[in-house]
Amino acid sequence: MVQKINTMNKSRFFIVIAFLFTSLNKGSCQTSTDDGLIKVNLLQLNDVYEIAALENGTVGGMSRVATIRKKLLKENPNTYTILSGDFLFPSAVGTMVYEGKPIKGRQMTETMNIAGIDLVTFGNHEFDLKETELIDRINQSEFDWIGTNVWHNTSAGKIGFTKQEKFNLNTIPQTRILVFKDGDNTEVRIGVFSMTVNSTLMPYVAYDDYISSAKDAIAHLQNQCDFIIAVTHLSMDDDILLAKAFPEVKLLIGGHEHVHSYTTIGNTIIAKADANARTVYVHELLYDKKNKILKIKSDLVSLNNTIVEDDQTLQVVNKWIAIADKSLRDQGFNPGEVLANVSEAYDGRESEIRFRSTNLTRLIAKAISAAAPGTDGSIYNSGGIRLDDELVGTITQYDVVRTLPYGGKIMIAEMKGSLIKKAIETSYEHKGNGCFLQIDKIEKNAKGKWLINKKELKDDKIYKIAINDYLVSGLQQYLEFLNDKNPDIIKITGPGETDELRQDLRKAIINYVRLGGR
Repeated sequence: MVQKINTMNKSRFFIVIAFLFTSLNKGSCQTSTDDGLIKVNLLQLNDVYEIAALENGTVGGMSRVATIRKKLLKENPNTYTILSGDFLFPSAVGTMVYEGKPIKGRQMTETMNIAGIDLVTFGNHEFDLKETELIDRINQSEFDWIGTNVWHNTSAGKIGFTKQEKFNLNTIPQTRILVFKDGDNTEVRIGVFSMTVNSTLMPYVAYDDYISSAKDAIAHLQNQCDFIIAVTHLSMDDDILLAKAFPEVKLLIGGHEHVHSYTTIGNTIIAKADANARTVYVHELLYDKKNKILKIKSDLVSLNNTIVEDDQTLQVVNKWIAIADKSLRDQGFNPGEVLANVSEAYDGRESEIRFRSTNLTRLIAKAISAAAPGTDGSIYNSGGIRLDDELVGTITQYDVVRTLPYGGKIMIAEMKGSLIKKAIETSYEHKGNGCFLQIDKIEKNAKGKWLINKKELKDDKIYKIAINDYLVSGLQQYLEFLNDKNPDIIKITGPGETDELRQDLRKAIINYVRLGGR
């Protein structure tokens, strides 16, 4: 009996030994066949304000992003999708109210959750939201965030922004390490840091210097990863400075410019796609772990109507478009009406309209003048334009609404010429700010003299100026003196009840374009 038990125990012992040998041998085989090569796909998009496809549904759209992502994942499970800032605002949908609250990016987080975005950083427009609104959107997101040089200003001081995840309140990290493994067990560790342009100044946000922040992040990452990339929302000039200062950064996945570009500084690549997912970049990273060599192959992919829209994402997009459509129709708009087809891009990018006039800003100024016949010219603040994009192809009523989502009335202000000059020159002193004025029928000649309707502007003469209501409210930064208490403003007249075009400047623009104004 005892012998039998001993025999049984001995048999079990040899079975266990055989199992362990097989398991160890299996692991040894994996190691011996490891070629040391691993491929990772990074899908890049940036500056996405519209969840739906644009230009009559022919370009862009988060549902097409989802399709590309799923295709890449099928080809290579090591696929990771990154959006490098500017997505929560501005948009026409974001300005509307749903379920008693301003939408303010809720439509975007819900769509991005379904589309499968993996990682985002802050763009300057994320901080257009109120503090509580931004926190809500962060908490609603199912994707990861990174913020190297941005901080949350609180009563307790500067801290990292946080994200509520189930029962934990987690601080958004300054750096991340992405770990990927392939079928033969090769592992690569990619260090990531981010950088956000410090152009939006809000009391609840603080920024650190780009170079010092990057230096600290790289020092933290260097011994923990195989190589480093950055997710940036900076001007191209600042991206170039970053690439020159830190050649160890292999790839800058950038944004902010809205027009695709691909620049190499030394061995560092700076890539930016077109705004609103008109294009995306697919970066194929092939890493030779044994020789520590990284090869990057980047393809710019146009998201057009040859790409089928992902059904699951499209359902969410359509839900929010229906909400927006109803809201706009309740306000008297017909969002889908085609107003024009244009081959020339109408430029509404902030990097342009807050520094100079463009074909789009001139069109708007002329439309305001046309809606107020008998006036000597028109003035409006460029900050009212929230498109931060270009309009091309089919132009609809919805395009006008997303260009000027806040609308506003067209007033007629009777004011002295000296005040007109003061307002324009003050705005020019603060180029880059939303106070920068766009004008019609008013210009400065080669001799530096201001003209109105081709005649010299007289300081003491009273002129009738068509002007948006916000601009004469006294609320515009640097132009607070434009208000009804200013003695140089003789009279401000609002639109009559039946004057539909002046009741909402967007309707004035729609009418102007519909009648052939360009």
